[in-house]
Amino acid sequence: RRPCTHPRGIGLRMCSLMAHSDTVRDVAPRLEAPLDHVFTNLARYMRKLWDEDGILLDDTNVSGIGSVEDKELRKQAAKGEPAWKDVGDKPGVWIWRVEDFNVVPWPRQKHGDFHVKDSYVVLHVTGGVGPTTPEQFRKIERFLGDRCAVSGDRCALSRADWMGAFSALDSDADGAISRKEWFVRRQGQEEAEVFDMIPKRRFAHVTRAEWEELFIAWDVGQAGEVDLRALGAQGDPAPIERDIYFWLGADTAIDQRGVAAYKTVELDDLFDGTCTQHREVQGQESEGFQHLFKSMRYLAGGAESGFDP
Repeated sequence: RRPCTHPRGIGLRMCSLMAHSDTVRDVAPRLEAPLDHVFTNLARYMRKLWDEDGILLDDTNVSGIGSVEDKELRKQAAKGEPAWKDVGDKPGVWIWRVEDFNVVPWPRQKHGDFHVKDSYVVLHVTGGVGPTTPEQFRKIERFLGDRCAVSGDRCALSRADWMGAFSALDSDADGAISRKEWFVRRQGQEEAEVFDMIPKRRFAHVTRAEWEELFIAWDVGQAGEVDLRALGAQGDPAPIERDIYFWLGADTAIDQRGVAAYKTVELDDLFDGTCTQHREVQGQESEGFQHLFKSMRYLAGGAESGFDP
């Protein structure tokens, strides 16, 4: 064995390892893996233990990042934000504006209005609701009438027939059915229950995209056809999906941008990191973001920077 003279750190540890390499070579023939595999695995193990500076990761302040304990601590911190109370557990849209390093709920009647000096955090939740019981799917079957092809124990519904039912109710062809339109065209309590079963972002409106999203959630095999009675027997609602957008106005201050980004991550931590995050910039919004609102407006002014006196 060769003496080990390296002064400290990873060099000392590697030197010590090499000093014992003869022993490793003696043992290696009796191992199932070839010698090069032994050293390859050792190298991988060493990389996990030390960072590039040759310091044990356990001795640094980043060793716990991504651990179960770290995620739980971040979730508990997110629960301490009053603005996140009772949000995100059902379909809908929530908006907060950044004001003086805080997120403040944006009034529902102002959804779609964005000030050019502001930054906003937007949470959009879909799924988690919808018809689940056999009786609920029977109501949809009766609502669709002859659009659903009944054969034995099956009630086959095509995507074209499902979308055709929407078009028949969209009297003004604006791509949305209001609660008023629905009741004018369809009478009776059962039809009202069908309207309430459809997951929608706004209580009194269901859009063509939302109507189609429900069929896509049913058509897990992407066959273009679903069996309503089989879906009723499964009894599983569409899974909850959450998207978080942080929107940045053209004239928003640097501190507002930072708070919006930070709070987006914090809100994601509240839901165990399961959300999809999006960055939106004024004038370049994604199609998915624009579809959250019936219309969008850019307004002058906004909240002052938290750095301003």
